Amino acid sequence: MRIFNCGDKKRIGVVFFAGALFVILNVILLPQTFAQQAGHSFYPNRLPIGVVGQGALLQPFSMQGYLQQVKFLLPEGTKIAFATNDKFLLPEAAPFQIGLFVGNVYRFQLTDIPYHAGKELYPSVEVIDRLYPPAGKEMEFPVEIEITQEDLEIAMNGRMVTRIIYLEDAFKAQPTTGEERIALSEELKPEENALEAAKKFGRPMAILRIGNRQPDPNQSDSAFFFGSPTWIGKQNIEIQAQSGQKIVR
Repeated sequence: MRIFNCGDKKRIGVVFFAGALFVILNVILLPQTFAQQAGHSFYPNRLPIGVVGQGALLQPFSMQGYLQQVKFLLPEGTKIAFATNDKFLLPEAAPFQIGLFVGNVYRFQLTDIPYHAGKELYPSVEVIDRLYPPAGKEMEFPVEIEITQEDLEIAMNGRMVTRIIYLEDAFKAQPTTGEERIALSEELKPEENALEAAKKFGRPMAILRIGNRQPDPNQSDSAFFFGSPTWIGKQNIEIQAQSGQKIVR
C-alpha cells in the first residue's frame, strides 16, 4: 500500500489487476457539490454525465457501435442488475460480465449489500473508450470494475464515489511487489480534474459513479435510466457467437 496525502478530502486509489493490465483510479468526493466532477483536458469539471462518453464517439477510431465487455467485481453476496425499458431485470451474483456500448451511460442496481439488508444502491457506469483484443477473443478481455465494501459504505452515508477505470501505460507502470492485487492511494484537492489525473497513468476506459440517489417508485423516470441504452448479457453474446452472428464491430 502506497498513500500520498495532500491534506484534503478527495482520495485517489489505484488498484492493480492480475498481470498489471488494468488500473482503477478511485476518487471519493465528500461534499455533495462535487458529486458529478469528472474531467478531461477537453472536458472541464462539472459537465453533465455522458458528455465524455459522447465525445469519445467523435474520435477517429472504431468506437461507434462497439460492444465493450465489462466485468463487475463486488463484495461477496452482493447482486447486480441492469435495466431494460426503464426496469431492472432479475439480479445476478458477481463476478458479472456484460457487453456495454461505448459512449453510453448505464444505470444498474446493487442489492443484498453486506451489512445493509434490504437497502439498494443505483450506481452508473459511463463507457468512454474500448480495448482492442485479438479477433474472436473479445470475451476474454473485459474491462474490470471493482466496487469495494468501503465504496458501498461511503455511498450509504450520503457521499459520492467516483472511479476512473483506465488501461495502464506500460511505460508509466508503478513497480509493486507481493500479491497480484495491490491497492495504492493518492489524495487530490476537490478542484483537481480526476479524469486528467487518470490520464497520467494510462488511457481512461470508463467512469463509475456511486451515490445514494434512489428512483421514485411512484413514477417512471427515463432520465434516471439514461434512456435505458442497449446492453447484451454474456449468455446472449455466447449464443449469438455460436450461431455465427457478428456481435462486435
